[in-house]
Amino acid sequence: LDEKDAIQRMAKIKDALPNGNWPVMDAPIAVKQDLSQEGKPGQVCTVAWAELTLKSNEHHEKAMDSLCKLFDVERKGPWTPHISLAYDNPDDSILNLADIISYAMIMPSLLRNGRHVKAISLWNTKGKMGDWVCLERANLLEN
Repeated sequence: LDEKDAIQRMAKIKDALPNGNWPVMDAPIAVKQDLSQEGKPGQVCTVAWAELTLKSNEHHEKAMDSLCKLFDVERKGPWTPHISLAYDNPDDSILNLADIISYAMIMPSLLRNGRHVKAISLWNTKGKMGDWVCLERANLLEN
């Protein structure tokens, strides 16, 4: 699948998803901060990151199956939904779990509320973070 074809398929996301929308996401079940390294299993780029981890369910898995089918991607196990809070370059990253938790305490709705997915975006994450490019965005809440 090349970049041009992936961008074209983004226009078909609403038609591919059950009910044309992503299922509502429940409130987070965890806060994580870590480092990903390109080449390790399941990791496609090298980056420091922080997230709110969400719980998946059968509706999310069906929606993910629909997207994988649309983009000709083979799924390798269950999906771990999340809300990305921050990214940083991995060398000398200032991200740390204590700060991420303190930010969540300042904005407690981050931890207590579920979420409606408004859009799904397609990114090219080649290179360093400054090189990343948002290629396309599929707005799910618009007609």
